[in-house]
Amino acid sequence: MAFKERDTRGHCEEYLKYMPYPHTNINNHSSAYGSQATVIIGTDDDKRIFHVDHSLLTFYSGYFRAALSGRWTAAEDDAIRLDTETPRTFERFVSWLYTRSITDDDDEKANCQLIIDLWLFADRREIPLLMNEMLDALKDRIVTEKTIPTTLLGTTYERTMPGSALRRMIVHAITNTASERLMADDSKKALWPHDALWDTAKELLRFPRQQPVGIASYNAMDICPLFHTHEEGVRCVNKGTKRSSEEMAE
Repeated sequence: MAFKERDTRGHCEEYLKYMPYPHTNINNHSSAYGSQATVIIGTDDDKRIFHVDHSLLTFYSGYFRAALSGRWTAAEDDAIRLDTETPRTFERFVSWLYTRSITDDDDEKANCQLIIDLWLFADRREIPLLMNEMLDALKDRIVTEKTIPTTLLGTTYERTMPGSALRRMIVHAITNTASERLMADDSKKALWPHDALWDTAKELLRFPRQQPVGIASYNAMDICPLFHTHEEGVRCVNKGTKRSSEEMAE
């Protein structure tokens, strides 16, 4: 199948013709789709069993496509067991599958911790569209809150490989938007892994400039060519309305 450009929701227009549009009410999903796959998340007291539409899992995730082919499932119940994942993260992933949106526990926009957790999950389970959308969401939070989530650098660097899109995206945001105030508090040095400092220094030396471009210019940047993962022949277009200069000043 020849893939075409994605629309403003990040979908590929060509393959959407063959998929049901995700239902907006996750509580009614069982009857809205076909066969259900059983996924057991976590261990002991923090274990939950999810029943998720088979076609959605295999469509969006290379990991689940392989797992549900019959080679990885447990023989006694055909369930996929993911002991190292957390029920909260997987619950948000399932919500994304059916609603194509991510919210936190209070039904508000996802915070940086949840966004990063979902990107890491998507990286482990080969879900490139979710990875791309979480990078877009992280950029939106950085622009909205006018701050870099440096408190999450430790988690990010501990759970990613050198050169990962998430590492590069955060370093890109730091070098393009941050001022010396970001490192003014010496008590926060421990928040910065050695590799994060090294990556930041390399980026600054690679593109030396007098000062960062600022939030407004960063907001206008298209991060797709830099950090997104796409099938061959696919690219993002019409990424949606950028925040206005007036909103930047609020």
